[in-house]
Amino acid sequence: MASSGLFFTVLYQPLFNALIFLYNSLGGDLGLAVIVLTAILRLALWPWYQSNSRSQRAMTKVQSLVSDIQKQYKGDQPKQTQEMMRIYKENKIQPFGMILFMVVQFILLWGMFKIFQGVFDGKMFAWLYPFVQQPEVLNNMFLGFLDLSKPYIVMAIIVTVFQFLQTKISLSNNQVKDKTAKMTQNITLYVMPILIFVIYLKLPSILALYWMVMSLIGFVQELLVKKQFEKETLKLKA
Repeated sequence: MASSGLFFTVLYQPLFNALIFLYNSLGGDLGLAVIVLTAILRLALWPWYQSNSRSQRAMTKVQSLVSDIQKQYKGDQPKQTQEMMRIYKENKIQPFGMILFMVVQFILLWGMFKIFQGVFDGKMFAWLYPFVQQPEVLNNMFLGFLDLSKPYIVMAIIVTVFQFLQTKISLSNNQVKDKTAKMTQNITLYVMPILIFVIYLKLPSILALYWMVMSLIGFVQELLVKKQFEKETLKLKA
């Protein structure tokens, strides 16, 4: 991995230093360091995640109203856009914020995967800041028995279950009528976890641990957003 450029400076290097700092602070347990780092990142993004998830649920609720507006102003694109933006604003939906959040999540996810894929070869220790101590030996074991550098079918199964639960709760409030949309939801709910299972059968379990923790926290966060959203009253009339 290149040790220069914008992504290295603002993403790869800080993440790796945070991982090693936590590793040193937690008694040399790489698994615990992964769990804590993942939790910190998820909690740091919580306000943005909360707003994004709420916007997704609200957008599904007002979809019928948006469809009516599209039909009503079919030949008037500026008016159609104006009315749709009004509906979004009244219901506190931020479509552009949703897109930006997805981009940021993908970049962060990519950075974490790159770090975890290369952490065992020792080359990344050259990236450490002066105040972060380099371990003499990087202990691959999690809780003394799970080698995070190797794949395990049990970890792949756990990751798959957690991913299914998070996806199911996130889609629980998205009751769509369109056949194409329903098919997309079914693919997301049932096919994606299977693909994830196949992928993680061959990947180091450190990546599975990261995804597992991320999915578990995401599941809890989705429950909180769902409970909060159920108390809201949306403006579902034009």
